[in-house]
Amino acid sequence: MNSRGLPDYHLFRFSRADVSQCFSEESFREVIATDAFRRLETIHFLGAIDYLMYGGAKGVEQRHTRYDHSLAVANLARRFALAKNVGDKEYETIVIAGLLHDIGHAPLSHSLEPAFRSIFEIDHHLVGERILRGDVPLGIRLARALQRNDINNFEVMTLIAGVGRGIGREIFSRAINVDTIEGIIRSASYLHRKEVVLNPISVLDALVDLGKGAHEILDQFWMLKNHVYKNIIQARVGLVADYMCKRYMELNSESFRSTYYYGKEAELRRDHQGLFQALDAFGRENIIVPNILRDGEEIRYTRREFYIDESIVLHGYADLDRRYLQRKEVVTKEIRKVGGDDNHVMRKYSESRELF
Repeated sequence: MNSRGLPDYHLFRFSRADVSQCFSEESFREVIATDAFRRLETIHFLGAIDYLMYGGAKGVEQRHTRYDHSLAVANLARRFALAKNVGDKEYETIVIAGLLHDIGHAPLSHSLEPAFRSIFEIDHHLVGERILRGDVPLGIRLARALQRNDINNFEVMTLIAGVGRGIGREIFSRAINVDTIEGIIRSASYLHRKEVVLNPISVLDALVDLGKGAHEILDQFWMLKNHVYKNIIQARVGLVADYMCKRYMELNSESFRSTYYYGKEAELRRDHQGLFQALDAFGRENIIVPNILRDGEEIRYTRREFYIDESIVLHGYADLDRRYLQRKEVVTKEIRKVGGDDNHVMRKYSESRELF
């Protein structure tokens, strides 16, 4: 435990007792209690990919939510703010930005967002701002809680957008930040039996004290990010799952409404059982429902490869964006109904060797 009585270990899942211990301040408790924040308990972290996982008795099945991820990001943000000895109000704002950075995510998270954007012109950035301002019913209680605790919602929004002021900007905007640290390591737990292949606290502490000693662990994290993108997000499992969601929504756009974005996944599943049945068939039997995705159909996506410029030494936070880089390439991939070098079933990935 540290000087404030907070745990020095990382939590991937938060019990009620964990929440009470980690977020005892009144402003944090009020934010977490709002319907806007509690809705994140129903939003799967990796969207449709979560519905394709069947770990069975070996215990490799890991299901995560935006709720647990947001609490964990806020805990990392708190640790950073305390280490930098910021003022009380800046500290509160940084932690609340961590709590609310994903408040605008839709059911099925990133899997459905492209279709929501193209059909209704909304995404998690726009919806998040609407919720924080209290412009939509879901955000009214949250906006009032922020106002009651003298938290400037505009400052929270700018931090989340990575354009805020002070030390908070450094942990939300850089190539390696509190969101990516938590999210990538959480995602890696989908691939490996060990839940923690790299400790988020260790990566965060390296971010606090930049210098020669930080290079090794931050480099390790950046290569883990490349591994996660290659084996989940840009592998067959991620491409097909996300594209299936997008195509289903486009084909059924007349029965979709923008209010689904602000709801829970259970509501979407109730009204669109066909989508979830298709995901289940793909996950369990490697069957692609032909009325959603045709055999041999081409998926066009931006492939990302993450690499390190080892000539850049970390002297300050701006150096993170110069040392930790990515290449982007628009590619087209043909999706077959069965087979493929990177068969999607998560059972296969769980058997891969440990990274570290």
